Amino acid sequence: MRLKDLVDRYTWQDVEASGVLQTYQSYDRNVEGYRKVLAELKSLTPDTVKDKMRICVHEYWEDDTRCYSVDGKNGTLRVEASSTQYVHDDAGLQEQTYALDGTEWTQWLAMEIDQMALARLSEPAILAHCLWEITFYGFEREQTGLEQA
Repeated sequence: MRLKDLVDRYTWQDVEASGVLQTYQSYDRNVEGYRKVLAELKSLTPDTVKDKMRICVHEYWEDDTRCYSVDGKNGTLRVEASSTQYVHDDAGLQEQTYALDGTEWTQWLAMEIDQMALARLSEPAILAHCLWEITFYGFEREQTGLEQA
């Protein structure tokens, strides 16, 4: 399942009802921005898939607060000496993570959703977390710095 599938399947009301965006501090002043971005994503065509990047949503704890991070993975492995956030295999290898916050929106739409995220979170919740990450630098495509001409 690609992000575009979630964008097309769910309405703004579904995303808002997930309660995810309300957990981010800036939600109240940016609710209209999130709604407009979702509407624009619905109108876009996914970019041609250039690699196997997939969207991962990870839950972690900071102090006594549940937090989430959204990043990309494409199968590249790296050695990690120690980490409290990620699971390691016997060889100490971990899949490399990549920031997606500056990625062009049409590339986001083409990415697959990681199976672990789909198993642990509702689809509207995944979409909400992605909306937050997509809008990290602003609510206009031009603010990613990578908009397509």
